[in-house]
Amino acid sequence: MDSMKTRIDNLPRYQTSDSSIAAPLINLVKLALIRINSPLQFSANGLRNIEVILEHEYWVCIDSSLNDIPVFAWTQFETRGRSDLHTPIPCKLYSFHAHADLIVDTIKEDIQIQLKARLHPEIA
Repeated sequence: MDSMKTRIDNLPRYQTSDSSIAAPLINLVKLALIRINSPLQFSANGLRNIEVILEHEYWVCIDSSLNDIPVFAWTQFETRGRSDLHTPIPCKLYSFHAHADLIVDTIKEDIQIQLKARLHPEIA
């Protein structure tokens, strides 16, 4: 088991909530993990010291200035038995910081922007 997955599972959480990821975003990440690399790691645009790590089992946002401590993570994606590509995917959102919810939507948008640019550099 990789060390980040272990950290996500074992660190005390501020909050755990049910969440979902829109189908276009999860499909884009799955494609990028296949075509580019797995895991994928990149700096979040406009958020100093915040990095994003995308893996098949989890997507985590970390603070690189604090020894890569997770800020929040999406995990437990319910993709088993998935028969369509257009419905949102239920998952869990682990928050490790009281204000993590302030950047969740920003990170989703940034993931989409950065992966589209990597997968389709000719239109970026």
